[in-house]
Amino acid sequence: MPCGRRTSLRPRTWAGYESIVRVRIIPALGRLPLDKVEPQVLQAFASQLLTQGLSVQSVQNTHPLLHRPFADAVKWGLLGRNPCDLVDLSRASRLQLRALTAPEVARLLATCADDPLGPLVTVAVLSGLRLRELLALQWGDIDWERSEPSVVRSLQRVRGQGLVVVPPKTAASRRRVPLSPLALEALRRQRRHQVEWRLAAGPTWAEGDWVFTSVRGVPLDPAETTRRFHRLLERAGLPHRRFHDLRHTTASLLLADGVHPKVVASILGHSTVQVTLDVYSRVTPGLARQAAERLQQLVANSIAHSALASREEGGR
Repeated sequence: MPCGRRTSLRPRTWAGYESIVRVRIIPALGRLPLDKVEPQVLQAFASQLLTQGLSVQSVQNTHPLLHRPFADAVKWGLLGRNPCDLVDLSRASRLQLRALTAPEVARLLATCADDPLGPLVTVAVLSGLRLRELLALQWGDIDWERSEPSVVRSLQRVRGQGLVVVPPKTAASRRRVPLSPLALEALRRQRRHQVEWRLAAGPTWAEGDWVFTSVRGVPLDPAETTRRFHRLLERAGLPHRRFHDLRHTTASLLLADGVHPKVVASILGHSTVQVTLDVYSRVTPGLARQAAERLQQLVANSIAHSALASREEGGR
């Protein structure tokens, strides 16, 4: 990676880059001769990262780590072209979207209703919040009168540092998210759980204001939370999904129901509506069809109304 970048990167970002190089790039590509790293090899590598659980953003962050050394190889005359220039990251992004259907969501929520992780899963699918945003929620962030929490921090595990609280990456990520009555009831259920856990833990309870905790009061670990989520999917008889796919589920269901992409972008904390349109390009064509059908229905209703008015006028 480029020299001098470390001081400008957040610890989580730097640790992520180092991990990707060590754990992902070197094992997959490190033994290949330079001239054998073709665009199709890198395209398959990008898709493989997505299937292993990396987010679209993480794969996009991986690209510069590969592009820079290949650019140097071209400059030094070792390669005729940079294979990274021919990799279609948008294609890899589309392969990643594995949202649950509405019936699958209903089955998942029914399965986790009696599970301690149930409130977290319910709020996740009804809010579109990222896992790291959910785990960083504190009770003081929730405006019960307006039925919305404020997203003001993230909780992430950084290698060598443990769980670290960091601010949102962008201004758009710092936002208020409206919650439905079902999501609010899930939060109340979580609070009741905490009261029971605190009484059982006694002096070993970890004092804090975190919403989603263990039975000892400490914030939930992202990796362990993901493993528990996978077990819930198995219990529900649902296909394997990442926890992040609940966020895709939220967006896909909203867009498919005709919610304006700008509203969805605001809920998700995307920096621009174009990000939403690019990521969910498979869903948005349906919006055009819905618009055409609604326009047809509007015109048909107007025609029927005009015809009825004409008949009434003629009968006078």
